[in-house]
Amino acid sequence: MKKIGKVFGLLLIAAISLSIVVFGYKVYQHKNYEQRLASAQVTIKQQSSKMDELTKQVNQLFTDENDDLLNPETNTEQISDLKTQINGMRVSADSYQLKKQDLPQEDASFADKQAELLRRVSQAYDKSNLQDQIAALFQADAVNWQALNDQAVINLDTKAEKVTELLQKVSEMPEGNWKNLANGYLNLAQDECNQAATTLDMINQMVVNGQVAENANADTYAKLVNTLYSVKHQGLSDTLENKVREVKTQMQAAGKM
Repeated sequence: MKKIGKVFGLLLIAAISLSIVVFGYKVYQHKNYEQRLASAQVTIKQQSSKMDELTKQVNQLFTDENDDLLNPETNTEQISDLKTQINGMRVSADSYQLKKQDLPQEDASFADKQAELLRRVSQAYDKSNLQDQIAALFQADAVNWQALNDQAVINLDTKAEKVTELLQKVSEMPEGNWKNLANGYLNLAQDECNQAATTLDMINQMVVNGQVAENANADTYAKLVNTLYSVKHQGLSDTLENKVREVKTQMQAAGKM
């Protein structure tokens, strides 16, 4: 019995010691949590002015309050940098490993503001990125993102597949003037690709790797010239005519005409 009592006593001492350790750890955890909470509140309030400044910068990405058309001076690199700055702000409870309900309402709202800024800047980035890709379909400085330039002429190496790919991406963007402009340029590019296809195919058959093909002659050249009559877009027609003249010069040099 004495041995049992001794063992029981040792177990009781161990249990009490463990309880003290657990209690001490919980006290430490609570104290540490309170310190992090206090520190987070100070840091979040300090970032209030930065949040206001970033909000102004996001507003300046657009030409209107509806976040529709992008400011002409906006570029993809600038937007990417702004997105990084917004993303780097530690204003949410999660970023401090805290419970959202423990933050004052004013501080907790900063996380919602950050999320909204990220949504807006991400949309601006997507638009700017698509603008760059659409502009690359056309000759330099042909695309105006404030009003449709229906005289814009595609680059002759523009592929119809790329236009189709961009049309799909634009279809997923929000409705508005920006989407209408983007679709306007893509429809123009698609139409010009179709108009230029026959002429470009014939040019590629008549001049291969910079050399005039064996079957190229005055008759095939006449057929090439006739394809220009199906090109209704004046700017594109002028560009193709210059290309056709280059073929004529090469054929003359090769004694084919």
